Amino acid sequence: GSGGVGRRLSDLVRIEPCRENMSVSTVSLAAAPHRSVASFAPPRRITNNARRRRRASIALASQRAFMDLEIEGRPAGRLTFNLRPDLCPKTVGNFLALCTGVNAGVDPKLTYAGCTFEPYSGKYTYVCKGNGKHVYGGVGKFVERDAMSATRNGTPGAGGGVYYGEPVDLSEDERSVVLVVPISGPGFGSSRFAVVRVGESPGSLKQRLLTNTMVIGRCVDEESWETLRLMTVADGRAKIVDCGEC
Repeated sequence: GSGGVGRRLSDLVRIEPCRENMSVSTVSLAAAPHRSVASFAPPRRITNNARRRRRASIALASQRAFMDLEIEGRPAGRLTFNLRPDLCPKTVGNFLALCTGVNAGVDPKLTYAGCTFEPYSGKYTYVCKGNGKHVYGGVGKFVERDAMSATRNGTPGAGGGVYYGEPVDLSEDERSVVLVVPISGPGFGSSRFAVVRVGESPGSLKQRLLTNTMVIGRCVDEESWETLRLMTVADGRAKIVDCGEC
């Protein structure tokens, strides 16, 4: 870009080698004046109750998945997800199978590797459409109705809606970053997913961000939060270069 509006990834990050992974350090979020950084300021507090709930969530999650990202050909960090197959086994199974690419030999589109995230919209949500297919065969959509019946959650406020899967304390946990899939609308019942920084969103958005989605996991580590921070300020789209179970 010109006039300070567009920034290259190299202007925003410093790449440092690591024996196991490439880590990404943010030099200055202020280097991207065309993005609002204030909304990604560290939360002022996390209550003890929220910490206990998060630890309980991690303990219950029996599966983890990762995605290594790049932006403009440069390493951009890793997203790690603690998944909840105990709450929504079929939906988690589809997501994990697309991460591992276990069925890609049958159909090359049955993987997230090589897929890109949509440009950041400024609404605390990072969307990836995948390749538009699920691993359960056929051309139709799948919906995990048993999980929806058992895990119905309401959002706070008069204008709140309903979401499903893992419950999220929208009033206390100020650092909730969740992995969701739509249960209606564009891309539902296939490969579409989103990572949502719902804990940092204002109250008016908290009532809508999770509506008509199923929460199937969380990002709870600092590297994932740093990777999302980079995705927020960079102009290029994040590409999934490697993914799997961890």
